[in-house]
Amino acid sequence: MPASTDVPCPVPPDLDLRPVEDALLQLHRVAPFSLAAVTATATALSLSIADLALYLETLALRERDGPQLTPGAVWAEGCHKYQAVMRRAVRRGVEGLNATSFLSGDWARRLPLMSPLLGLGWSALRYAIAVQEFNAGMGLVSAAPTGGAAGTVPGSLIAVGEGLDLPVERQVQALFVAGLVGRAAFGRGPVSGAQAGCGGEIGVAAAMAAGGVAHLLGGGFGEVDAAAALAATPFVGLECSPAYGLVEYPCVPRNGFAALTAVAAAEMAMAGLVPPHGADDTLDRIFAVGRLLPAALRETNSGPWAAPACTAGACLGCTTRH
Repeated sequence: MPASTDVPCPVPPDLDLRPVEDALLQLHRVAPFSLAAVTATATALSLSIADLALYLETLALRERDGPQLTPGAVWAEGCHKYQAVMRRAVRRGVEGLNATSFLSGDWARRLPLMSPLLGLGWSALRYAIAVQEFNAGMGLVSAAPTGGAAGTVPGSLIAVGEGLDLPVERQVQALFVAGLVGRAAFGRGPVSGAQAGCGGEIGVAAAMAAGGVAHLLGGGFGEVDAAAALAATPFVGLECSPAYGLVEYPCVPRNGFAALTAVAAAEMAMAGLVPPHGADDTLDRIFAVGRLLPAALRETNSGPWAAPACTAGACLGCTTRH
């Protein structure tokens, strides 16, 4: 794959937020943030999903950086993260022997030895695993939405974007669309394995990635919503018990399977399949069920897989003497 500086990422023209700023400020301030409301507002303003995602990101970041922040500056920052952080993490994870703690650290490098049956889905799985191995080896990644689920979004978007030879601008647009789905999640519950189980991390990542891939495939608001809902559904109620207390296993393969799910969900949505529950309802379900999980299944290092981490007498319920 090309180095991060080899692909230009120009700022798209006509990024003027002012004509729609007042209407989008109302949407920005509504809680919980709703993809259904986003669709209605964008339709009324004749905005594409990519432009709306960028404009809303600008409004959110202005609260931190000040009113002078422009959509062009936000676009440039998103482009930098996609090119210099996400793409680099994929490349480093695929090419190197990652300094993981107990896994071999070379799963992504070994996967091409197989004859895959899954097309771009296989590439998404491999790239997501690469990023998560790189992350486990203390490499720099973008927490999208969290460190433990950092491989799914870049793995999916880069695999599909490159596999279809799409312009880098469209890939960066897809990153902002994925962020739009993530914003709906963050406004609805704790995106944290410790509070909502792994569904609150990898489930949200799968939804974000699927929404982004749907955009890459030419989908609009309806397809992005359907793809996000379909991708998140398999992860409702998923426990979070990282082996040895480290973000390594099952995090590495789960990111791969979540990326594969995201690509499949996007294709389902593009085929016109609409689930009975949209993305907003599905995200609500992830957090509702996640809160019901017992503490031992919510990243407390006291679950059965995490138990071996209790070698210093610090784990919940530990009886080890030192």
